[in-house]
Amino acid sequence: MLSNLGYFDKQQTRPSRRTCLTMLGNIPSMKTKPTKLIVAENILRLMEAAPPPRNTQLGLSKKAGVAQSSIGRLIRAEVEARLDLLEDVARALGVTVGDLTTERDASYIDYNRKQYAALSTPDKEKVESFIAFVIESSAKGAKRDTLEFTQIGRLTEDEMKGESAVGNERLNQQTLTANETKDQTVPRRHQKRH
Repeated sequence: MLSNLGYFDKQQTRPSRRTCLTMLGNIPSMKTKPTKLIVAENILRLMEAAPPPRNTQLGLSKKAGVAQSSIGRLIRAEVEARLDLLEDVARALGVTVGDLTTERDASYIDYNRKQYAALSTPDKEKVESFIAFVIESSAKGAKRDTLEFTQIGRLTEDEMKGESAVGNERLNQQTLTANETKDQTVPRRHQKRH
């Protein structure tokens, strides 16, 4: 298939290294910084949010079972971390290796993945539904049917008197809901009294 697209060198039967790198470099979702910088930023961010002793290099190194100097080199982005080291650090911080090596962009959602995994299926569906609702309601040009706090202002004295009068009014058959008018008739159900 690649040969049909012209990605093979004429004298080679496989793509050249330069061509492959060029093809991969055009993928917009690829990371924009070196992995060691991403790992350093993520470890620092997770350490700041972690409770003691994991919020210090020494505490994290003890929890991970690695040398403090290794944690320091990771944080200063001096080395490309070995997978076994990343696994130990991730375990100590309570995250996955992917969490350490993934660059946070605008689409990143920060949440406790272990607690999410422990949720029931209906609760997971609620979380996903809420995210979809927020995204949909904040979409450009979306009509808002909800009242926002910024729309609430101070009531005048007359408005407060009116609100308090409505709140103190006894409910009866003559009371209307917000969607009813006086012209609408509500069928009454007569119950036999015993």
